[in-house]
Amino acid sequence: MRAKLSSSQRVIEGLMAGDCSLIRKGGEDMMKICDATEWRTREDQVYAHYRGELRRGAIKLIKQANEKSLDGAAYTYMHSMTTCISCHEYCRNVLRVASVLPQSQVAPIPVTEQENLQRQYGSHYR
Repeated sequence: MRAKLSSSQRVIEGLMAGDCSLIRKGGEDMMKICDATEWRTREDQVYAHYRGELRRGAIKLIKQANEKSLDGAAYTYMHSMTTCISCHEYCRNVLRVASVLPQSQVAPIPVTEQENLQRQYGSHYR
């Protein structure tokens, strides 16, 4: 996420300064992040959709920067940020509930190491 924020900061800085080379660099960085294999660990269709949307947004940002279209880049950036927020909301609120127990009950995935240890060793673990 830090890398995505860094690339996003380049785009915003480029939009504020009217510097299309910064917008292009931010878009190129986003594209590299989208293409990174480590980010493809989730085989969830909705998550894959969001990842694809971010990649398409990065491509469009690069195109808008090459065309020196600040308005087009600004619109594309806003759409990309909306996609990022929606994806993170989905990951927090939907993908967090995942494991199916033997009795077909859904259990939340532990968020902290403490929760994980309590789940493995029982509630008596402190």
